[in-house]
Amino acid sequence: LSRDPYDGFKVERPRAIMRRYLTDEQRDELERRHLSGALAHARDLFMWQCWTGMAYADMAAFDAKRDLVEEDGATFIIGSRRKTGAHYKVMLLGKARAILERYGGTLPLMTNQKYNVVLKKIGAEVGIEKLHSHIARHTFATWMLRNGAKIENVKAMLGHKRIEQTLRYAKVVAQSVHDDFDMIAEKMTARENRAAHLQRRKGVKNCEAR
Repeated sequence: LSRDPYDGFKVERPRAIMRRYLTDEQRDELERRHLSGALAHARDLFMWQCWTGMAYADMAAFDAKRDLVEEDGATFIIGSRRKTGAHYKVMLLGKARAILERYGGTLPLMTNQKYNVVLKKIGAEVGIEKLHSHIARHTFATWMLRNGAKIENVKAMLGHKRIEQTLRYAKVVAQSVHDDFDMIAEKMTARENRAAHLQRRKGVKNCEAR
């Protein structure tokens, strides 16, 4: 051959649709768990991400005096993503405000490496496998979409440049809905099978009685 037939050929790797996130029950259990020291600090950072959707780099650069803005009687976190430069805007919810007030208006920051190491320890303690900081952001996104937030608004909250990035979370929610229906369908089928079995047994007993 005079040239490599594969020269310049690129294989497009499909992006994974499924992203790990915590259920409301897992998130609430983690929030209630009594922890101390570095474990408590890491948990509070994780919960801050769950209630704001902020990535670690943006959380590490957060400055309450600079980034908190009052609008129409509500407080918003407004800034730009450190990774992409895209703007984001998210309301400071009560639970996030409580975390900020707990530490006097700042966050108990630690390095990203230490943060994820401590999160793994917390995950082992509460029964959440491979807990890491990205899961908090995914938890926020899926929670907002499951509760009726518009995809365009979630895009603005997360600071995504393209709507396609946010649509991945919508696919996760859609898959979750399908899984729930599959589970319900299986239970209904099992219930119907049990009812049919009992009906057959009743018919056999009636025949034997005759």
